[in-house]
Amino acid sequence: ALATKQDLEAATLADFDVVRVLGRGAFGKVSLVQHKTSHEKYALKTLNKKMLVAVKQSKGAITEREVLKQKGHPCIVRLYWAFQDDESLHMVLDYLPGGCLDTLLERNGALSASSARFYVACAAAALEFLHARDLVHRDVKPSNLVVDAAGYARLVDFGFARRLAPGERSVSLLGTPEYLAPEIFLNEGHAAPADLYALGATLHELLTDTHPFSGDDPQQVYA
Repeated sequence: ALATKQDLEAATLADFDVVRVLGRGAFGKVSLVQHKTSHEKYALKTLNKKMLVAVKQSKGAITEREVLKQKGHPCIVRLYWAFQDDESLHMVLDYLPGGCLDTLLERNGALSASSARFYVACAAAALEFLHARDLVHRDVKPSNLVVDAAGYARLVDFGFARRLAPGERSVSLLGTPEYLAPEIFLNEGHAAPADLYALGATLHELLTDTHPFSGDDPQQVYA
């Protein structure tokens, strides 16, 4: 079960030992940590406040916390605690030891049809759960699908997620060009179907180890 709101505010950075850094991103890093009392391992996502404010992404970090602290789905990463200090925002999440699907592609090349079908089914189940709650992920791609200890793919990274009421459309241009639905870069307004387009582009990549559309720069991809 997910932590309650009280639990989300009960931990501090001092409660964890850092084992190693798992990855780095534009706004911070993800580390493997171990709880000092329970000895359970988690992924600690640390976001730099100044960087978030500088690129106007602080709202995205707040949205991510709000989405993940809700009652979860087995194919969506779980949030256990969230807290902050003067410099950073911290979220303690499931540790998913299987790695992300883009790493799997780099290591092994294109997946079998059965493996690709399974991972995409996991992602589709997660998106069905989100869309039923008027939430759009807006950054579905292999690097945001991470395999857990049981072999299931979990959807991660909700920094671009947004709640859209029925009939509402967003005109924000965000995401990774190779996975963007045409209505996004054409500025026509987008909603939940954009996630399904990105899932289709992800399936293509899993099966072929190539993007359905590619180019030397985003404008070539869009064309």
